[in-house]
Amino acid sequence: MQSLQQAERQETSPIDPTPELETAARHAGRQQWTVPHSVTPLWKHQSSLPNLPVPDLYQTCFRYLASVRPLLSDSEFVKTRDAVVEFAIGGDGARLQRRLLTRAKALPHTSWLLSWWNDIAYLTDPSPVVFFVSYFYAFKDLSPHIPPPKHGGMQCAVAARLLFHTLAFRDMVVSGSLTPDVPGGRPQCSATYAFLFNSCRVPSQPPRDSVVTYPPHAYPHVIVIRNRRLITLDPSG
Repeated sequence: MQSLQQAERQETSPIDPTPELETAARHAGRQQWTVPHSVTPLWKHQSSLPNLPVPDLYQTCFRYLASVRPLLSDSEFVKTRDAVVEFAIGGDGARLQRRLLTRAKALPHTSWLLSWWNDIAYLTDPSPVVFFVSYFYAFKDLSPHIPPPKHGGMQCAVAARLLFHTLAFRDMVVSGSLTPDVPGGRPQCSATYAFLFNSCRVPSQPPRDSVVTYPPHAYPHVIVIRNRRLITLDPSG
């Protein structure tokens, strides 16, 4: 708190966030959790993952100032910086930070952010999911890498190739044999893989939709849509 009070009094250049906030943020981000790299099954690390930490208040304030700096004039940034300093040392910042810490402590087996993230980012947003959250935009054109098919055309061949590899990936998820993500020796949570297949967002009454997940072994089929017709396809034959 004292460092922020000093920052408020100093004639800090409006071009950059206060150095006191930057120092506090750097110290708050030092703690890391690492394990040796592993190629173990998907759920290997779930029970040993650390809880999502609540970011330090000063670190949050500094990052906010750094994010808005390119969008503001010098005079606008000075006003914003002063408001952030007041929020952190004399406003609602400390009280809200305590509430976040209390929430995190009350949810030891999950993330303090998870329900807010799912509800606000996904389940309360009425935007059409298929259009705005389509994985198609990330795909490269596979047609140059696929031999010309004898029947069905290239679109059918590309769809079949995507389906083949998608189902192979699904088999690894269902069996738990998929190698977990361990970037930099830090395993990532694999919980979302449980909702990657056999799950559906169901429209419900406001304020939020719901998610339904079905047993993967009981529903192995896929749905093919062609010429306004829905066709059930069992990949196992």
